[in-house]
Amino acid sequence: MITLEQLAAIDEQYKEFKKQVKAYHRKSEKVSMMDPVNTTQRRSDNACADLNWAAMELDKQQFKFHTEIVRARICDPFDDAMYGVKEYRPSGWHTYTVQQPHPIKG
Repeated sequence: MITLEQLAAIDEQYKEFKKQVKAYHRKSEKVSMMDPVNTTQRRSDNACADLNWAAMELDKQQFKFHTEIVRARICDPFDDAMYGVKEYRPSGWHTYTVQQPHPIKG
C-alpha cells in the first residue's frame, strides 16, 4: 500500500517535472522563433545552450519522478542499463556526470 509520504514525494516530483517541461517548451519555442537572418551568432548559440541545459534538467527531473513512482511500487523500474553513471554535455565546455541510483536496489 502507498503511504502518504510516498504520495507527497510523488506529488512534489510531479510538480517539479511539470515546471521543467514548461521551461523546456518555452526555451524551445524561443529557439524555433528566432530569425536566422536577423539573429547574431552569439545570441543563437546562447539560446541553443539554454535549451540544452533545460533538456538536461528535464531528463534529470524525469528520472527523479520515475524513481519516486517505482519506490511506491506503482510501476516497474527501467532496464538496469538506465541506472548508474550518466554523462551530460549541455555545451561544448561543460560535462556533468550524474549517478542515477536504482530505486529498489540502492
